[in-house]
Amino acid sequence: GPAVSLAATIVDKLSGPELKGIIALQQRAKTLEKLVGILQAEKEDMSARLQGTETVKEFLLGKVRDTEGALRRQGEQTQSLKRQQASDQEVIAFLDSRVVEVEQ
Repeated sequence: GPAVSLAATIVDKLSGPELKGIIALQQRAKTLEKLVGILQAEKEDMSARLQGTETVKEFLLGKVRDTEGALRRQGEQTQSLKRQQASDQEVIAFLDSRVVEVEQ
């Protein structure tokens, strides 16, 4: 075809060192293309790993928030029980004093 004859014409006009330079550049381009492919695959792998890490991070943050909320509620319940216990102790002390008064 016309492209082949054009290439043949160009090759005929180039010197040996020029052809060697072109071949070296072509080989370098192929090597770089392979490297680009490898780097793109690594980038995709790292991106997937990062996404997985972000997913785990969000899950763990949710667990921490849930646990903190449960701990806060437990603390509130403990305080409520302590207040109730103090109130009950007052009632018991009052009733004990009344029993002592009645028995005398």
